[in-house]
Amino acid sequence: SLAVASSPHLLRIHNITHIVSVCLENPFNNSSSENYPPPIPPDNHLVIPVEDCDYVDILLHLPKACGFIDSALRCTGHGRLPSRVLVHCAMGVSRSATVVCAFLMRSLGVDAWEALQLVRKGRPCAHPNYGFMKQLHVWAECSFCPSPRNTAYRLWKRRHAQDVTRYLSFILDTIRLPCVDKRLAFTR
Repeated sequence: SLAVASSPHLLRIHNITHIVSVCLENPFNNSSSENYPPPIPPDNHLVIPVEDCDYVDILLHLPKACGFIDSALRCTGHGRLPSRVLVHCAMGVSRSATVVCAFLMRSLGVDAWEALQLVRKGRPCAHPNYGFMKQLHVWAECSFCPSPRNTAYRLWKRRHAQDVTRYLSFILDTIRLPCVDKRLAFTR
């Protein structure tokens, strides 16, 4: 979670040398915040700007996140120990778990469910939202290279757009504004 990412002491004792922040904004960017200065060098920090929402496309961010984690794990950390990467979001439940699952799927060749079980061994509360779980399956179908040129990605994107349209239509149909009668009195 953000609390761990903001603690230089915890980062040091766990030999965390790199951070992936799966947040809308860089949590270390604001010099007036309690998280400033950043606990690690800027080159060792990647921000993946996504919301925790079923309808957000996290797929196109996964290659960059996985590449960053791969590169970081090949570095030497403090005192010649291997580097370690902290992947966090606000609560450490959905967005960060999705990124770690994607990394495990690509590096270990496991499916989304197996990756999630591995993540839950270290983080039992990990629970990617429904949309992110669907995208992890597409991640595998795209051979871990989603792009607009990839057929599996294009098919998912089309279904995704239809789902969003249906969802928004449902919401608009569900929300009813009070009717206004001819005397301008609100009625139900």
